Amino acid sequence: HGEAGSVDLTAVEAEKMRLKAILANYAPKDIFNFDETSFFPLAPPDRGLATQQMSGKKKDKFRITIGLACNADGSEKLPLLFIGKSAKPRCFRGRTPKALGFDYYNNKKAWMTMVIFEE
Repeated sequence: HGEAGSVDLTAVEAEKMRLKAILANYAPKDIFNFDETSFFPLAPPDRGLATQQMSGKKKDKFRITIGLACNADGSEKLPLLFIGKSAKPRCFRGRTPKALGFDYYNNKKAWMTMVIFEE
């Protein structure tokens, strides 16, 4: 996003070395990586095939945050994590997220929070 040129590469290399030294004290099975992404299932496409200008539609901001985690050697994958706005989504049809094979949390904006991350 235009900031890559201002990165101090010496500092980056120093941090990489520091992190490698810390991680050397742990087995790969004990090192986990977590990442999250947002899914906007109701959002209209960004592009279209129309050749003429058409009236716009306000973008739907309904979102689901998805979290994925596994350990460094791939021997353990944590259950998918979904964060939505609804406390009891109808799509669960009375079943628990655990019974469906994933973890589910909810909050007003469907965002990852420190409390959710720590659980």
